[in-house]
Amino acid sequence: MKGAAKFSDGLEKFANNFGVVLLSALTIIIFVEVIARYGFHASSPASEEISRHLFVILGFIVAGVAWKTDSHVKIDMILKRFSDKGQYILTLIFNVFGLFTAGTWLWCAISMIKWELTLPSVTEVMEIPWIVLFSFLCLGMTILVYYIIERLVKLIRSPGHRGLETKGMSKS
Repeated sequence: MKGAAKFSDGLEKFANNFGVVLLSALTIIIFVEVIARYGFHASSPASEEISRHLFVILGFIVAGVAWKTDSHVKIDMILKRFSDKGQYILTLIFNVFGLFTAGTWLWCAISMIKWELTLPSVTEVMEIPWIVLFSFLCLGMTILVYYIIERLVKLIRSPGHRGLETKGMSKS
């Protein structure tokens, strides 16, 4: 089990560091574009395109980390109205639904990569091959699917995981 925990922590560290690099690049590009646009009245469509793609890639890469650390956006007002057992069941349902959704996105990303291998295309301005961008989508969804499966395994093995203590079920 220590190997899986080490892998999970390493994957989280990779995604966090990659996210920091992407966010830093995004900040610099947008800062330079603002100075160029308002200071020199010169704008570059390339910086708009690259910042848009970096923002999307950033969102997909760090989504898995948000799931792992339970720091994603959620409305728990309704969840807290249920008993411990109800919260546990709803959390299981939420994670299964999340796995289905992320798995569908991963399947779509793989399909888009296959499509790009047979009929390559590039972005409008910078002519970045779409397969590169779809590969980041695939990477992000793979990380997310991994962390959802990890959470489901923890929930099933230990019903009291993350404060979801259920009556009549003991922690293992």
